[in-house]
Amino acid sequence: MLFFDGFKTFLQSLLTENAKELVYWREALNASLYNSGKLIINQLPELELIIGPQPDVPLLDSSVSQNRFRKVFIEFINTFSNPKHPLVLFLDDIQWADIESIQLIDSYFNDQTHKNLLLIAAYRDNELEEKSVLEKYITKSKK
Repeated sequence: MLFFDGFKTFLQSLLTENAKELVYWREALNASLYNSGKLIINQLPELELIIGPQPDVPLLDSSVSQNRFRKVFIEFINTFSNPKHPLVLFLDDIQWADIESIQLIDSYFNDQTHKNLLLIAAYRDNELEEKSVLEKYITKSKK
């Protein structure tokens, strides 16, 4: 998923921090993920190097599972984005984003708990398909 590429790079850079910083992030992440870290680790294996092995999560039906994942991922992002440490994420070539990434971004910004994330997304309008999943998010000025 495109949305995870930025977080993969971010987690890799976090792994270069000193031991004290890693302990801080381990504690913060474990507190915010409520033993659901395995959901994020499945998408971002680097996270396990920070928070350690996580217990398996119960299997749920598809729609409930998607909602749970979105809620846990929102908590994951919120851990890194706070007033003292705002987060800026840049996504390039978002015209090639998969539907799951777009829905995850949409869920994040429709959630009332987000506050300190700036998402910058770039796309090539000449490569945007007519019925793209981005269509409802793009506003074009009329000349």
